[in-house]
Amino acid sequence: MNPASPLSGADAHQALAARRLVIAAVVVALLGCSATAYWLWVLRDHRIQFTSRQVRLQTAALAEHASVVFNAVELSRGVSGTGDDRVIGVADNKLVDDFFARVSAAKDAQAGLFTLDGTRLGGSLTLRPAQGATGGAATELRELLAASTDGGIERGSLFVSAQRVPGLPMIAVSSRDRTAVLAPWDAYVASAAIAVLLGLALLAFIVHRLLGEMRARAEAQAALEHSREQARLASEAAQRARRLESLGRLASGIAHDFNNILAVILGFGDLLGRGLAPGSAQAQHADQVMRAGERGKDLVARILAFGRGNARPRAAIDVEKVVGEVLDLWIATAPSTIRFERVLNAPGAIVLGDASQLFEALNNLCANALHAMPRGGNLRIATATLQVDSARPLSHGTLQPGSYVRIVVGDEGLGMPAEVLEHLFEPFFTTRQSQGGNGLGLAMVHAAVTEMGGAVDVASAPDRGAAFALHLPLADQALAVEDAVASRITPRGRGQVVMVVDDEPALVALAEEVLADLGYEPAGFRDPALALEVLRRAPERFDALLTDQLMPGVSGMELAQAMHALRPDAPILLTTGFSGGDLDERAHDAGVSVLLRKPVHRSELAQQLARLLA
Repeated sequence: MNPASPLSGADAHQALAARRLVIAAVVVALLGCSATAYWLWVLRDHRIQFTSRQVRLQTAALAEHASVVFNAVELSRGVSGTGDDRVIGVADNKLVDDFFARVSAAKDAQAGLFTLDGTRLGGSLTLRPAQGATGGAATELRELLAASTDGGIERGSLFVSAQRVPGLPMIAVSSRDRTAVLAPWDAYVASAAIAVLLGLALLAFIVHRLLGEMRARAEAQAALEHSREQARLASEAAQRARRLESLGRLASGIAHDFNNILAVILGFGDLLGRGLAPGSAQAQHADQVMRAGERGKDLVARILAFGRGNARPRAAIDVEKVVGEVLDLWIATAPSTIRFERVLNAPGAIVLGDASQLFEALNNLCANALHAMPRGGNLRIATATLQVDSARPLSHGTLQPGSYVRIVVGDEGLGMPAEVLEHLFEPFFTTRQSQGGNGLGLAMVHAAVTEMGGAVDVASAPDRGAAFALHLPLADQALAVEDAVASRITPRGRGQVVMVVDDEPALVALAEEVLADLGYEPAGFRDPALALEVLRRAPERFDALLTDQLMPGVSGMELAQAMHALRPDAPILLTTGFSGGDLDERAHDAGVSVLLRKPVHRSELAQQLARLLA
């Protein structure tokens, strides 16, 4: 798994915006909670201070009212005396009860009248000394009087205030219950808590929605960028397809004429080689011409297949033979600063595929190795066989269990960084634009190895050279022997008449000479219209038809249709330099027995004619 890549600019911007939004939400929540707490604290303090003042005022009013009432009673009754006796003489129980019945106060308020020594004269308030206090009720009253001068006192769960009744030896005391006083504040706290929770929930919902919208916008932007990227890749793929299509059309356009030239070279080269003494210098020269012609033939077929996407025929390939041909070519042409090293340890290794494709793959690797060593160096080609028991991943592909031959092409050149290795086998990717590189060489190497069922392993680093290891699955040796035996057997004819039609005089002459050498009686025509006329006049004269497809006036397909209509039993061989499309299907519908790709080899023509005329 690849390591996580850094955030892109858009992703980093989205993450930063999300963090800022969350931080802002937290700050708003903290400020809201702090403001609410401060407001509740101020409200509570205000409530306490207000209640303390209220209790003092209530006590003062009680003392003043008691002074007025009891002084009036004292005058009306003519009471005299001092101290408690005077108080008792005035404040009898009935009078005190009537007095407190007329005093209005809050439900939680309590009031009482006391003598100076602490005796309660009446009211609902009872003095309870503070916990740990010493002395009696008189001491408690003195402490209350002293505290009340400074604003009141909180005693346990009560707000208490005391005041001397003017003109009488009595003390008025009143109180309020702390719990009852703060009950509205508790309600405020509960309401505020609910409001805060609702506010936080609303804030969280808003933040969640905003984050969701930001995420949705980011995903939409990513989807848009992805679609743009896909459109760009599709456009590039379409451009590559158009390039390949143009290449295919160009190759198809020249294939006919080029294959005609190759057919003449290969055909007469084969005849020339048969007339030379085996092992002579002239025979070796002719053999080199035939090899070059065969590579040219395969090169045209590969270009057509590469442009049209057609599958290539698979045959048995002697790996070390192809390696030797590549090395012989480069040893003869490479600069003297290049040293070649061959380590061949896979004698008899056979693979299935296209020999020219493998040749070109190794040729491209050697060319790249030479370009990587401008000052010279060692170019090494090594072969070996190996057995793979379990799936083995390589840099470009995976080897499945089986037997393989490994071909390594290594150099001591400049090497490649990792970013180049990632795109190494992509079509049209090249690091040598200024030197005329087209980016197809290594792409064809990878395509060749993949088509043959193998995989590539590349090892390289800057200034450390490069090593390309091609792993190809080994083929059955028996299959190679069968192919070799079949290629050596050249069946001969028994004098059958074969009509040969082609607008190239050299090809007509070549076909006549080859067919005559194979034991057939050729009848050559350079004008397809004349051949059609002769065929219609005497169809029974000809046992087979060998015709080119693309000719002026009358095509090979029209000749085939006429031959099939006149002689349904006669085999028809159609040669063409084109590939792909619906040619095979149209040829079958026209009655063509076999479709041969130009240039046609002597042994292939002999095999097909013998099979069809048997």
